[in-house]
Amino acid sequence: MRGRDVTWLALLVVGGLAAGLALAPSSPPTPAPEATPAAGDDVAGPRRSDAGAPSGAPDGRDAVAPGPPSAESARGDVPVGETPRGIRSIAGTVESDGGPVGGARVVAVARGPDGRPLEAKPATATCGADGSFRLEQLAEGVWVLHAEHPTHGHSPPARADAGADGVVLRLPPPGWIEGRVTDATGATIARSFTLSWRRRGGTPDEPTTTAEVTDGAFRSAPVAAGVWVLEGAGDEYVAQGAVEAPVSEGRGSPEVAVRLVPSPRLEVVVTTEDGRPASGAAVTVTLDGPPGSGGRTGAAPATVSGEAPATFVGLAAGRWVVRADARRLAPAAATVHLATGATERLTLRLAPVASVRVVVLDERGRPVPDARFLVDRDGVDLPTSMDAATPRAPSNDPEARRGARYPVGADGSATFDTSPGPVRVTARAGTVRPAVGTAEVVLEAGRTTEVRLTLESRSGPR
Repeated sequence: MRGRDVTWLALLVVGGLAAGLALAPSSPPTPAPEATPAAGDDVAGPRRSDAGAPSGAPDGRDAVAPGPPSAESARGDVPVGETPRGIRSIAGTVESDGGPVGGARVVAVARGPDGRPLEAKPATATCGADGSFRLEQLAEGVWVLHAEHPTHGHSPPARADAGADGVVLRLPPPGWIEGRVTDATGATIARSFTLSWRRRGGTPDEPTTTAEVTDGAFRSAPVAAGVWVLEGAGDEYVAQGAVEAPVSEGRGSPEVAVRLVPSPRLEVVVTTEDGRPASGAAVTVTLDGPPGSGGRTGAAPATVSGEAPATFVGLAAGRWVVRADARRLAPAAATVHLATGATERLTLRLAPVASVRVVVLDERGRPVPDARFLVDRDGVDLPTSMDAATPRAPSNDPEARRGARYPVGADGSATFDTSPGPVRVTARAGTVRPAVGTAEVVLEAGRTTEVRLTLESRSGPR
């Protein structure tokens, strides 16, 4: 066969095959194998709760609708940019023997399998009048809840899964304080007044409870179990000594015998150097040592109004430090001893302010940032504008007051205001063998005096 005939024959064969393929019926595509879901993934719907708690859906799945970031992201519990796994709630009631407890505070902390907290901040809710509560915006998992109430104390902890409903927290029943009141001779005090009690170990913002005294007898309002300490007995009396009342759950205290004595009274007059009333000056009192009787061991600051003194009653007997502060005047302080039934009147004179800049250096002239210093006049600590940031150590603790009190900054310096006149400034740094520096200067009103102290190392023990 000739070459040209072979070529035409090949073309005819190829063309026939192509036409046959075009006329053949098409077959359906083979489906791809179905992916097997990994452990923990849902075939359809959102992720199941880790805790496995049942929810409203029949199959136990939790429907999580898309939406804005949860409150956990806003408060820092979930890193910004990550989607929280679930937004859940826990609902229930707080009860006691007498029924629902309104106003209780419920606190919940998320716990991991090892028992450690998972959330940076606990979730909280306040019960309604019917004792019901709902904790919102909770992440999935197990939460540990407890309730607390001023007159019931704390409930035992309870575990609940996020999404749980019908949780019941039971508070212990409250107790009460009861007893009788007499004077120093043992005679019944017939007049009416109010006793105030504070629970030992309570938080500073925990409210006191009261008991009205009538014909020498009293019974307090309901209180949580614990030891309660008598804090006040009206304005005219203080307890002769410390009075405590142990209270059990659901029971009254043993009858408490309270013996009262007349309260000390302190009147503080504040003037300027020329004798004019320093109206608006703030007067504070601080107990300096152990109390010599019952009564308050602290009091809110009092403000001087015109020529009227600042008056304090109901304080415990003992030694008190009294301080007065006013704008554009140097602070002044004095110590006074209060006795039961006695009235003490004290006058504090505020001088024009003098400013001081203390600079503490080492032997090479370099700042000493860890130095501290003390300012005194005739051996008595001088009040300064730095006192609010550095509370005064009790004078019955000489080791705590030994050396220096006020800190300096990173540059070894500090600036403060005080009263004019001669002062001594003592600085030190170190503990075992401290370096010490001292200078004596006379401060002038309306001027800033710089005091430079060079610390010299001590070779021997303190």
